[in-house]
Amino acid sequence: DLRYSGTHMVSKIKRLWHNEQGVQGAAALLVVTMLLSNILGFLRDLILANSLPLSILDTYYAAFRLPDFLFNLFILGAISSAFIPVYLDIKTNQGDDAAWKLTHNLINSALIILAVLGSVLFIFMPQILPHFLPGFPPEKIANTVPLARVLLLSPFFFAVSYVFGGVLNAHKKFFAYAIAPLVYNSSIIVGGFLVPYFGVNGVAWAVVIGAALHALVQLPALRSAGYRPTFIFDPMDKSIKRVISLMVPRSVSLGMMQLVLLFFTRIGSFLPSGTVSIFSLTNNVQTTPVAIFAASIGTAVFPMLGAATSDKDDRRYNALLTESLRGMLFFIIPSMVLLWILRAHIIRLYLALNHQTWTDTIRAIDTFSWFILALASQGFNLIMIRAYYARQDTKRPMIISIIGGAVAITLAWFLAGKIHDVPALSLAFALGTITESIILLAVFMAKYPKLLTISSVVETIGIAGAFAIISGLLARLTLSVVSEGTLTNTAGLGTAKIIPLFIALVAAGIVGVTVYLSLSFLFNRNELLWFWPKRAARAISLPDSEEIAGDEGLA
Repeated sequence: DLRYSGTHMVSKIKRLWHNEQGVQGAAALLVVTMLLSNILGFLRDLILANSLPLSILDTYYAAFRLPDFLFNLFILGAISSAFIPVYLDIKTNQGDDAAWKLTHNLINSALIILAVLGSVLFIFMPQILPHFLPGFPPEKIANTVPLARVLLLSPFFFAVSYVFGGVLNAHKKFFAYAIAPLVYNSSIIVGGFLVPYFGVNGVAWAVVIGAALHALVQLPALRSAGYRPTFIFDPMDKSIKRVISLMVPRSVSLGMMQLVLLFFTRIGSFLPSGTVSIFSLTNNVQTTPVAIFAASIGTAVFPMLGAATSDKDDRRYNALLTESLRGMLFFIIPSMVLLWILRAHIIRLYLALNHQTWTDTIRAIDTFSWFILALASQGFNLIMIRAYYARQDTKRPMIISIIGGAVAITLAWFLAGKIHDVPALSLAFALGTITESIILLAVFMAKYPKLLTISSVVETIGIAGAFAIISGLLARLTLSVVSEGTLTNTAGLGTAKIIPLFIALVAAGIVGVTVYLSLSFLFNRNELLWFWPKRAARAISLPDSEEIAGDEGLA
């Protein structure tokens, strides 16, 4: 029996690894794995904050900026906006051989470009970094240079991995793609535990090893889809030119986001010590609900939006986009409310193990507070940008992202002069993101008025907001009861120690989530069905009562 159970479990895992998933099944899978990935990410940052002082963490996070800029500018733009639609079109109209030729050509072209640019950055890193970090003292620059040189290796592995993931997404094989971040974060966690032996350089190498594993874990599923490594390098190929023509606007958009982070890091180098690490640590926490709810839905729905565009099925496109936004907002809005109420407890736990000063803790709480205000906008932008790309409209979101980035950078310079601390950066980030959301929506509704039912989205915002306020108030009351003894005539557990702080946080979180979900079930909200695969077909209702059967509906 045990042998049968083990064999059966292995068989189920293999099926998950190699089988296709429908849009809702993929969304549910990505939600679970992204939740796990963000839990690992939280543990990763907790371990790093416990192992290294903020001054050294400043150098670690600053060292990411140039490698990340390189990857986002030349690789991620191609995968996120251009490769999947072009791959699907070629596969459909020219066959598998032509699609695999594009894949091999893109991988090899990306690696050659990264090798040239990476070599230049590696050689001249000591001369380049002082211009990006002018506020860092010379010894801090000297510590950042070797870290940045090591991290230049990670874009090579991520370039391969993201092409692999693009192919798997196009084939609706999401499982291996979904677990890759788990492996990546686990590698960095191991590096964090080894800090006493290898220091922060060991963490940088753990990042590179994690990036390599990020690619390798997807290889078995890719081979089952028909991939066989082949060296093809033909930069003049029509398909590559098509990918490049589509990717340039997206690369500019991503490059603008990285430029914002570079400018923020530059500004942060002039602000009090710990600014760069506090900004990075709180930014990592605030992206959790965006990654879980917005990125999972956006990743799952993007190929389907592209297919609806190719089929010229505007009704289906409208249903997909409208319900994607509703599902995302229905979970992002309560996340904002609960995170705002629990923000002090979360940050105190986040930094407590490292025994950071109370001043740094307050700085982090204030920084985190402004980030929370931008959560809905970040999730909205993530899905809406994909909505533009599915129409092969990449220029408009590029221009809009430039405007949003310019607003963020301008406000960062201004606010840093007024506030002169790290909360200025998160406030500027939030205002820039909200500006981008407003313009994205206005332009989309003007250009494609029939492709989004905005009244349905507004209705979801109203309902989710009401439910979130009720659940948030009860969560706050729970915090008062557990921590302060309110209504119980006791002193409560207090907030001076980690365990009572953790108990209060968990209790309030459970109450808030339970109340929100209970209200949602009581009022029979269909948005919940996004992450309930066996009934998820009801989450997207096409016009004219068109039937969608089972988990494979819309796939």
